[in-house]
Amino acid sequence: MPQLKSGRHIALIAKPFIEAITTGSDESKSFAIMTVRLKIQTPAQLRDYINISYFKEGEGIPPDAPAYYSGFNVGEILAGKADWSQAEIDEFRAWLDTNPQIDGWLQKQFDAIDSAIKNNAVWQSPLWMED
Repeated sequence: MPQLKSGRHIALIAKPFIEAITTGSDESKSFAIMTVRLKIQTPAQLRDYINISYFKEGEGIPPDAPAYYSGFNVGEILAGKADWSQAEIDEFRAWLDTNPQIDGWLQKQFDAIDSAIKNNAVWQSPLWMED
């Protein structure tokens, strides 16, 4: 959970992937599974789809503070689609590129998502089987 020099404090969140794959109707689970399988084949590809959450000052110290979904993912932040300054984007990109824990964390999230897909009854249905 980096805190940028500007004071912006964020977290990387992969939980929505698991929730999309494991909750809701079979149709919504199928859509989530198909989207993940088509767009994300490696942990490195997962990075740009990870959701960004933020913390509000005065509500505690992360990770024991409530996190709020920003509405953006890593790729959108890096592409300048949020209200971040260029300095914040550059600092965040540098943090992603140099933090030694990111690759391991992405692998862990990728494995959890893959496991959620493989253990999902929708994935086991005949609709997903090849002829």
